[in-house]
Amino acid sequence: MIAALPKFFGRVESLRGLAAGMVAFGHVLGAFAPFAQHLPAYNVLRTFGKGDSAVLMFFVISGFVLFFSLERYRRGEHPILRFLIARVFRIYPASIATILLIVVITAVTGRSLFGNAVIDPLVVLKNLLLLDTSMNGVMWTLQVELLAAPVIVAAYLAYRRVGVIALWALLAAFTALSFVGSFNRLIGTPTLGLHAFMLGMIVAVAGERWFAGLSRVRATAAFIAAMFMFFACFPLLGWTSHWGTLVATACAGIMIALAAFNNVGPGLASRPARFLGRVSYGFYLLHPLTLLVLDRAEVRNVIASLLQSGMSFPVTMVAVFLLSVLAIVPLAYLLLRWVEHPGIAFGQSLFRNRIAPVSAPASPSPPKS
Repeated sequence: MIAALPKFFGRVESLRGLAAGMVAFGHVLGAFAPFAQHLPAYNVLRTFGKGDSAVLMFFVISGFVLFFSLERYRRGEHPILRFLIARVFRIYPASIATILLIVVITAVTGRSLFGNAVIDPLVVLKNLLLLDTSMNGVMWTLQVELLAAPVIVAAYLAYRRVGVIALWALLAAFTALSFVGSFNRLIGTPTLGLHAFMLGMIVAVAGERWFAGLSRVRATAAFIAAMFMFFACFPLLGWTSHWGTLVATACAGIMIALAAFNNVGPGLASRPARFLGRVSYGFYLLHPLTLLVLDRAEVRNVIASLLQSGMSFPVTMVAVFLLSVLAIVPLAYLLLRWVEHPGIAFGQSLFRNRIAPVSAPASPSPPKS
């Protein structure tokens, strides 16, 4: 019998959609920063478009979900190879499709996301392989996800051997290393965030026990408090504070634990949140395309005129953001159906051997001594 899929955590998927929405709102806000950052409301809105927090939540969620994937694969043959191939076919098909779409748009319109409308085949190839992210800046996180995959495997093997203490030790080590600039930018990305992946794995192992005694009301209150700090940490600690990134990571871990095991989180069970969670990967990759419109001088002039006429800046930004969401979500859904799902299925088809059934427990049993 084919192994049962790991338990599906719908509210955690919705959190991924929330993080993708934050990045998208940051794109919109950043496009109008040159003439709006002096406005009092700008920093308030910036709180909800802080890409650093969103990316860290992505990484914590990845560590959480990938732990359960490894729990499944370990029951079959070639579990590590199977896991790594699954990661490749989860990441690359959608990213390749996005780069090819950007090439087509650049060829047709003469405009590009990377400043140079001349299509260089070598640059395109590097971007297709994720050796370069100049054609779509958000793809740097995919480079980190690929780097993190073998690290997660090693962490999981350490967990199976000595228990969750291994994950805590790695979390401490990677947190300390995150303060070291040369390590943090080891592959040229803004951050490695390996501590966030480790926290996600710890949440998968121990998160159910953390809040097991809370009533639903108290668990919801704890979730709201963690979410408040998740958004407020940078305004309170400084917009470029590294301590802010650590607080945001910890808050993301708490929110994921409560959403997964206590089934709380206002709005996370709604259909729109679930849908945005499902298409979040494609939405994250494709939303930068809206900058081709938002960066046009005539669009900025229209927005500037609206603001000068007395229109509320927050209302204007939210309206532009919603329009950008409505434009990209259909494309993200098509990417999910026509590229992501077939890519995942093809990766799985490379290993057709049957493995023993296993349902991933909410709180995995510790390794045998």
